[in-house]
Parts: sequence; C-alpha cells; structure tokens
Amino acid sequence: MTKTEFMDALYMALSGVEEGARLEIMSDFEEHFTAGAAEGKTDDEISDELGSPEDIAAQFRSDLGVPPAAFPGADEQAAPPPPVGVPRIVFTAFGLFFLNAVFVVGPYLGVWGAYIGVCGAVFGIGVAGLAGILSVILSPILGDFFYIGDGVFALGAVLTFIGLASLSALLAPLCIKLGRLFVSVTAKYLRFNLDIITGKRRSL
Repeated sequence: MTKTEFMDALYMALSGVEEGARLEIMSDFEEHFTAGAAEGKTDDEISDELGSPEDIAAQFRSDLGVPPAAFPGADEQAAPPPPVGVPRIVFTAFGLFFLNAVFVVGPYLGVWGAYIGVCGAVFGIGVAGLAGILSVILSPILGDFFYIGDGVFALGAVLTFIGLASLSALLAPLCIKLGRLFVSVTAKYLRFNLDIITGKRRSL
C-alpha cells in the first residue's frame, strides 16, 4: 500500500472524529512515513509495519470514546433479508404446481416425446445403414443369406445403405446437442421455480 493510499484510507476511517484530533493523527502518521523513508524503507514496508488503517482508526475511536456507528467509513454488514414465511412458501409451491401441471407438463412431455422419437428414428436409420453395409461385406462369405441382388440393383442398395449410415452420423450430434439443451432449460426452469418459492423472484 502506498503512502497516499494508506493516508486516504486512514482519513476515511477516522470520519466522525473531531477535526482537530483527526488532523493531529494524520500528522503523526505522516511523520512515520517521513522517518521510514529517511531509513530507506518503501511505502509498502512502512504501511505493513503500521498495520491496517481501519484497525488503527478503530483503536483511536475507542481511545477517544467515539461510537463506531458514527463512522460511515467503518465496515458494515448488510442486514440479512427477512425470512420467507412458511405459509407463503406452501401457497407459492401449490400455485406453481397447479400452473405447471395445467400449462407446462403436457407440452414439456410432448417435446420430450418428439425428441425421443426423432433420436430413435436417427438411431434406426443408422442401424439399418450399417446392417446393409455389413450384409454387402458378408455376402461373398455367407452367400444367399445376405444376397441383395446383382448389377445396378446391388449398387443402388449399397449406396442407399451408405447414405442411411451417413445421414444418421450427421444427425446424431444434433440429437446430442438438443438433448443437452433440453436438460439445461429444464434445470434453469426448476431453479426459476425454486427462486420464486423462496422469494428470490417476485413472479413469473
């Protein structure tokens, strides 16, 4: 802490002390810095030796009999918020439960159902494509069991299987991202409801 920072902090912490006594205290500590500088000490070393300006001011306030409440520079802890009443919590919780049951749960389950259906379709397409590609690979070995035809038909089938597998590979990351998004939105909405119940938020 530099000399200027220390002296400014001390002056603010001495707020409320009679001005003459305040200036006398400031003069004394000015001399401490002057003497320390003459000994080759830095501002930081001198301020460390002197201690916290707030603690110094608190000691002077105690010696002078000045109430701590008279000092706007003193540290003050904010009063904790009043506790939320149990009846209000219960009433709010039931209200949100009814609201969610009527207006939110249905569409929410519908969205999740559609998402699961889409992801299931993507998975099925991928399985079908991979199975088709596998049948092409194994057809020379297992013969008629994996026979898919000859010529143009076989080529078309192979390309179809590859296309299905590729489509599934492209859509799978999208399904994963959508799933993460839904989970994140769900968590935020639950937190939002909890904040309303506990009084951190006033309303929807």
